[in-house]
Amino acid sequence: MVGKTLTRNDVARKAGVSPATVSYIINDGPRHVADSTREKVLQAIKELGYQPNAVARSLRMQKSNIIGLIIPDNKNTFFAEVALGVEQVAFENNFNVIMCHSAYKQEREMAYVDMLISHQVAGVIWIPCSQDVRAAQELKRFHKPFVLVDRVISNVNSPSIVVDNFQAGFQVTQHLVSLGHQKIGYIDRSVDMSNNMDRLRGYRAALEEANVKFDPNLVTRGGFRHEDGYAACKRLLSIQDPPTAIIAYNDMNAIGVMDAAHELGLRVPQDLSVAGIDNLAFSKYSFPPLTTVDIPKFEMGIASTKLLIELIKGDSQSEQIITCCTVHLKVRSSTSVPSTTPIRLIKSLIEME
Repeated sequence: MVGKTLTRNDVARKAGVSPATVSYIINDGPRHVADSTREKVLQAIKELGYQPNAVARSLRMQKSNIIGLIIPDNKNTFFAEVALGVEQVAFENNFNVIMCHSAYKQEREMAYVDMLISHQVAGVIWIPCSQDVRAAQELKRFHKPFVLVDRVISNVNSPSIVVDNFQAGFQVTQHLVSLGHQKIGYIDRSVDMSNNMDRLRGYRAALEEANVKFDPNLVTRGGFRHEDGYAACKRLLSIQDPPTAIIAYNDMNAIGVMDAAHELGLRVPQDLSVAGIDNLAFSKYSFPPLTTVDIPKFEMGIASTKLLIELIKGDSQSEQIITCCTVHLKVRSSTSVPSTTPIRLIKSLIEME
């Protein structure tokens, strides 16, 4: 059979049965088939190396053992760790995973949703990149169960697995305040998603609890990558009364902040304390090791997949937001007590050299 595409007719001829019988056995059809006949067909499939067309089969049966996973950035190890949890649970439950990378683009996200629906996936795990409701509406229209991860979409009633991002923002700010910092810069994302909005609320709540006045000049909006943190740090340190500490939206931002500080001749943490959120794998190997908040990424992947499989099997009808796992502050060497010399004076001395 080398060079020829095998069909069910080939299996039927080898097993000495009808093509219809082969179809019934492959598709677990309702027709009764003798055990001896089933064994002959399965043996013929094995000997020929026949592989049924999974996509065509799922289209006929209106179901599949495939789960779609949509992530915004395949270069960010945060999402890679979520994906590891998804794949582990999916594999244990005999599901395959199709991973889709939206690149933070709504139209690309929508195109992937259409593709997954056309492939009759059993369900979708989705980390949305915006508040656009169209993809969610499309999944609901085709009765495809889905679970949102890490963030929710306003006005979309959907099962969601999130962590306490408010506590993440609160804990890291509280840590810096406890060290004596009064002027704490904060790098926020430019897109209003629930996770970054909750982190910002936590930052403001910690300041309020410590009777530190909130200063909007110390908050700057940007992206989520290294270069965004680099640019945001330059902006914050250029204001008239710059911060003595900076909290970045995530660890990738924070590494950009430290690079910008080093370029300006500032020492971390002696001149400027820097902290992130996420606890990505590289953060403890940065120079200096980064103080950050551990977000249970792998656990979110596990919890979201377990919930999706329950929805697929009809064992759950949950549409509530589920907060899974707690967050924990990881204090490392990038934060310390504030310098007795103001940042603006340190910068002036460096510029004079």
